[in-house]
Amino acid sequence: MNKIFLLFLAALPQLVCANAERIVLIEIDGLSSQALKSGDCPTLAGIAARGVLFANHHGSFPASESAAIAELSTGGAPGANGILADKQYLPKVDVRESVEIGYAPTIRCADTASFDRFLLLPTLPEVLRSVTPPLSSLTASTDGNILLADRKVRAHNSPSTLLAGGATLPGAAVGRLKSLGVFPPLTGGSAAARDEWTVTAVTKVFWEESVPSFTYLRLAEPLASQHLHGADSPEAAEALSAADARISELLFALREKDLLATTDVIVVSALPPAQPFTTLAEKLRAAALPVVHEFGSEVPEGSILALEGAGHALLYVKGHDAETIAKIAGVLHSLPCAAFTTDGACGTLTLKDAGLDVPEAPDFLVTFGNEKAAANRTLMAAMGPDFKTGLTSQRASGNADLAPTLLWILGIDAPKGTTGRILSEALTIPAPQPPQEEPVTLTPAAENGAVFFLSGTRAGSALYVDEAGSATQPAK
Repeated sequence: MNKIFLLFLAALPQLVCANAERIVLIEIDGLSSQALKSGDCPTLAGIAARGVLFANHHGSFPASESAAIAELSTGGAPGANGILADKQYLPKVDVRESVEIGYAPTIRCADTASFDRFLLLPTLPEVLRSVTPPLSSLTASTDGNILLADRKVRAHNSPSTLLAGGATLPGAAVGRLKSLGVFPPLTGGSAAARDEWTVTAVTKVFWEESVPSFTYLRLAEPLASQHLHGADSPEAAEALSAADARISELLFALREKDLLATTDVIVVSALPPAQPFTTLAEKLRAAALPVVHEFGSEVPEGSILALEGAGHALLYVKGHDAETIAKIAGVLHSLPCAAFTTDGACGTLTLKDAGLDVPEAPDFLVTFGNEKAAANRTLMAAMGPDFKTGLTSQRASGNADLAPTLLWILGIDAPKGTTGRILSEALTIPAPQPPQEEPVTLTPAAENGAVFFLSGTRAGSALYVDEAGSATQPAK
């Protein structure tokens, strides 16, 4: 099917300076620039060749699924939208232990505790519901993390629908899925099967009568297989091919409805290929530091709650004990990592300078080797009447740029507080002049001959991280 579809892509008419009637955003995480050369994703390669390839796209920093979804759907960096990682310590939700950010009870409880401000910026579906008349949207994923993008309870006749792991908002919409059978199990089941079921639900059920103004679809593969078998495994390559087939099915569904030529299609890899989870907690324990699994009244001041993810870790120190913080910094200065704190203590970088200053910030955010330049680059490609044809853009782009760009295409102002920019260089329609790019290097004072650094590019309010790590300064 994929090769046949490439022939169809080549036959599409040239469309210049025309507004699309709808937008489809597809997120398939875990891709690097090598994916287009592998031969495993011909449909994605066809989109990149036919439309715009963003050759300098950056994944979320630090890399986490919840942060990526929040960036894509709000147009804000973590410091602007409030989501930093998949696990965070939110004492207003649970005073003892960490919480899963994408977990529905966490979201509901956090919204209640923050007066409906768990996410500090409105998401794309929320913005589309707020205009007059409201625009229709469909947000779909194989797991519950996508609830971050469209979490608000709504009336049964709402123009927007959420499909998350086989469940829906509004709840009555789940009745439309009975013909598809039982949703494949989240635990122990096949991620590829969940993707296939979800795409069928989108194309055969929710797109049956009409395709909404905006569709956001997030697939589990190939990232799920990368976590299980490794980013370079045969299983991961097979999963990439399966994800590409799902993209092909979506495009064929649009073609059958005679809608493809009037639809903007964007495929983005919001996260780089999967990396191993960190073992920072082990290193802290080896340094005789008190790492605990949870906080509580019986846990002494200075205890450390370590929340580890793929290539990064969040450290929370009970009572923000200064002596413990200094000892942690000493350990970190001996490791190949970058360390961020709220105030730049002990020779660390500051969370604010990197756009990571979320509420209830950790005492340390630590990133490791997977955040280096080559590994932090991902893929994005777009085609449709609002995107140029045959363009390879070398300008820096990032996940937070999607929301303001798509809202511009739809003729809607981006909410105040967004940090992403409009990808004007890629558009056929009039758009603001792209902001000037400026190289950025952040380096605090060296401690014991070692220094953390962050390098990247800034364009307006957008920061694109190329590399974050540590270097040893020569003795003077």
